[in-house]
Amino acid sequence: MSLLVSGCRYENCPVEEAKDFSSGSPVTDSVVQSIIESLPKDDLSWFYIRGGDIFEPENVAQASILLTRVKYARPLSKVAVWSGHTYEQLVPLDFYRSILCCIDVLVWVATALGNPQMIDIPASLNSGVVINYASI
Repeated sequence: MSLLVSGCRYENCPVEEAKDFSSGSPVTDSVVQSIIESLPKDDLSWFYIRGGDIFEPENVAQASILLTRVKYARPLSKVAVWSGHTYEQLVPLDFYRSILCCIDVLVWVATALGNPQMIDIPASLNSGVVINYASI
């Protein structure tokens, strides 16, 4: 399951149409419920968030609610988020903590679009250093 988020200030946003904050539709309760229902209840699955950037201030509140509900309803699901923000930019700010706690992998697209850095968020938060994720 993938969700394309609108709104990105990253100059090299890989999805050009996702840069516009006004594109797309809001994430309503029915959209969240649809996402949850598409993820298996008792099996490992991946939920990918791409496009714009959930770490843009305009997206944080909705992203936090969405991810909290997904992780609560489908605890076996893994969440991978593509972002132009680095782990080091996000971790010191409490503003992003509710999202980071729900993410399994942060895919930092700025390293190179063909070879992004994948960061294991739970392991990195626990150890205090960046731990790369092997593969999705």
